[in-house]
Amino acid sequence: MMLKTRNKSFTLIEILISAVVLSVGTILIYESFFKLIDVFSYYRDYLEIHSLAENKIWEAQEYTSRNGPEAEVYYEGTFSGSSRDFLWKLQAAKESADPTFSLYKINLNIEWNYGQKKKQLFREAYALHKEKKKL
Repeated sequence: MMLKTRNKSFTLIEILISAVVLSVGTILIYESFFKLIDVFSYYRDYLEIHSLAENKIWEAQEYTSRNGPEAEVYYEGTFSGSSRDFLWKLQAAKESADPTFSLYKINLNIEWNYGQKKKQLFREAYALHKEKKKL
């Protein structure tokens, strides 16, 4: 009678394949983690400048709706956030030629550097100025 002895250890190829699979999985997790950090940082900046953008648009709408025909607007400036500086440019130009009302298009552009990349946020709005009737 012959006794069968089975070797219950792993072969070298099995160990190499499992090491490769583990390495690929670790690299994928590593890359997704840093992409998640980049996305989180972008949205943190976006949320930080969102209120600034809304405030600047509102100011331009108020100014153009009050001042009417002489309300050609171009402003620019910087805003220092918690982590970086933002450059903003606001322009309002008359869109209509009707003498009874003036329609203004307001463009706001906010730029900031994120590492070696330049990020931008564009906002666009309209303001209406109606001429008051003189008695």
